[in-house]
Amino acid sequence: MNFNQDDPRLRDPLVIAAKSASQASPFVPITRAAQMLGVDVRTVRRWQKAGKMPDQHKRSRRKEYERSAIEAMAAARSRAAKP
Repeated sequence: MNFNQDDPRLRDPLVIAAKSASQASPFVPITRAAQMLGVDVRTVRRWQKAGKMPDQHKRSRRKEYERSAIEAMAAARSRAAKP
C-alpha cells in the first residue's frame, strides 16, 4: 500500500512513534529473529539449546537477540545456500 505524502495518516504521532521505535531498537524478539532467518521459532529454540544462536539479552521479561547478530547470521545462511 502506497501513501500519498499529504496523507494525514503519515502525520499521526502514534504511527510515527511506532515506526521509529521499531527501526531504532537494536534488539529483536525470537519471533522476528525466526522470520529474519527464514525458519520456525522452534528451530531457533533448538539452535539456542545447541549453542548455534548468538547470546540472548533479557529485556523486561522477554529474551531478545541483537539485531546485528541475527542479520549477520541470516547473511551467512544466504551465502551458504547459494550454489
